[in-house]
Amino acid sequence: MKNYVTSAMIAAIVATSASLAFAPIASAKSGPQRHGMSFETLDMDKDGFVTEQELIAHKTTRFNEIDANKDGGITQEEMGEHMKARAEARAEKRAEKKAEKEAMKQADPERAEKRMGRMFRAMDENTDGKIVISELGGPDATKIVERLDTDKDGKISKDEMEAAKKMHKGKKPGKRHSHD
Repeated sequence: MKNYVTSAMIAAIVATSASLAFAPIASAKSGPQRHGMSFETLDMDKDGFVTEQELIAHKTTRFNEIDANKDGGITQEEMGEHMKARAEARAEKRAEKKAEKEAMKQADPERAEKRMGRMFRAMDENTDGKIVISELGGPDATKIVERLDTDKDGKISKDEMEAAKKMHKGKKPGKRHSHD
């Protein structure tokens, strides 16, 4: 159960923040990409490849976006504010496509707050009320590159990322990989 909660938290942090867990990369959809994890976003130097350094830089950037007071740790309040802003942005996008009333009905702030609290507690390994970048867990950038880099040139091409997406298509979140 903790492994599932940790996977869900990593996905949420990617969605809202900083994680580079393999599953969101492998499952990103074509067209508009999920969670800022498009190949184009990750390929920061626009050379047609994603490197370990670019994965680390992306993770750090996303982490720093949530760390509102820039103290090197994410509090539950900081995470909650970030998640709330993301949920509001998603609701606004849905409102553009649907009637505003219908979009707002889908948002359940109390349920989201409870879920965020559970995820936060699962990630806060030392229970100090902050998540530091080392507590994020999940596969590190080296493992992601090793897993996706089929030609073993030390970087991920767009074709390699697309192949990984196809391989993982249809699998349920939290079941794609382990966090051993």
